[in-house]
Amino acid sequence: MKHQKLFTVLLTGLLVSPVYAAPPANDDLANALKIVLPYSQSQKTIDATTEASEVFPPCTFSEASVWYQYTPKKDENVVFDTLGSDYDTVLAIWSGEEHPLTEIACNDNSLLTTQHSQINTTLKKNTRYFISVTGFNKETGTLHFNAKTLESLNNDDLSGAIEIVGETFSYTQETTKASTELKEPPSKCGKDGNTTVWFQYTPRTETTMLLDTLGSNYDTVLSIWKGSKHPLTELTCNDDRDEETIQSQLSMTFRANSTYYIKINRLNKDAEQTDILVFNATPDEPGSTEPPDSTDTPDLIGAMGMGIDADGNPIETTASFSGTITTETGLSGNDLTINHTDNIAISVTVQVDNAHIDETADILMVVAIPINDKTVIYYMRQGTAWEEWTGQVALLEAAEKTITLQKTFTRTLFQGSLNQLPATSYIFYMGYRLQKNGHIIFNGTDPIRLKVQ
Repeated sequence: MKHQKLFTVLLTGLLVSPVYAAPPANDDLANALKIVLPYSQSQKTIDATTEASEVFPPCTFSEASVWYQYTPKKDENVVFDTLGSDYDTVLAIWSGEEHPLTEIACNDNSLLTTQHSQINTTLKKNTRYFISVTGFNKETGTLHFNAKTLESLNNDDLSGAIEIVGETFSYTQETTKASTELKEPPSKCGKDGNTTVWFQYTPRTETTMLLDTLGSNYDTVLSIWKGSKHPLTELTCNDDRDEETIQSQLSMTFRANSTYYIKINRLNKDAEQTDILVFNATPDEPGSTEPPDSTDTPDLIGAMGMGIDADGNPIETTASFSGTITTETGLSGNDLTINHTDNIAISVTVQVDNAHIDETADILMVVAIPINDKTVIYYMRQGTAWEEWTGQVALLEAAEKTITLQKTFTRTLFQGSLNQLPATSYIFYMGYRLQKNGHIIFNGTDPIRLKVQ
């Protein structure tokens, strides 16, 4: 009984005695956490305090601070932010060695939200800077603090496109002074502003990637293109990830050993704003990510098609094409190098433009054989035979006449041995021509490429 009473007294004491939680380890300036870029950290700030001689951030009333410090080894353009925090933060950068410090920059609300903070500024080498995060009106919670070096604007033009390397890729840069090239085509997902930057991706194997601009502080358009110089051909694009997000996101399967260009441009340019782009590329499962906005991203089976009218002028289309070369040895792809003794099958699956379903059309098949940089010989399939073609649209004969277009269909362009063909490169095109107006829709953005050796 005596032990039971003692236990009761101890338990009662625990229940009624106040519990004092310790403040964060970096609550005071003297304990500011040293950081190395890139840096990302999460911590609770519930019991953060304000020191007696601490200067409040001048951009708004806030208290309950935690502290970081950074000393760059060279002059750097750096962005700090609190994106992902669950309370209203205030971010400030300071110089000095003890309180009261001298404020360099301060931000309450970034352009992205009314709760998170973001600062980008140039820091001098071998100078120690202190960074404080406080809570608006003394708010506290779970803080997410991030710091990155802003990369130089070397990818303003297509020729300077930055290569995406590694399984995951993230790139942060200031794009305020980005421009648009003379022949650069606009995206279908939104009227381009006057600032665009470029990335490129050449996977070694067929890869599905999720691309996004989440974390950027401006309204982006993300688009993917094929070609080697302007004007490129757009494959797919996205303006806003969803109704509440002005940044972009899309998923696409990239074919092995094919080079793709990714363009990011800004909508609604604000002359007084400093633009910070965050571009991310991560692996994605095929079909795991639905397009955020079906009006932005067509439901492609492969690459978006090209269209021309009866006079050869470009027209828009939502049709898409997926071409495949299959060998008897098990190789498969739309860009292969094979031996002339191999037996192969070349086929294309077409997803018809919604506006063309149930229309009457002819099936067209063409192969281009580059002789040198200036000369290309064309052959068209007429029925089952391949005949030389002059390249004039009006003289292009059909491989198959008068079919009714369904949602999808597949055709074989070639099947058999290559032993009678010269060892060179071949580019195969397939499409359909509407009988009512002569419009031609074909796989011009991503044709089938075959090199015979």
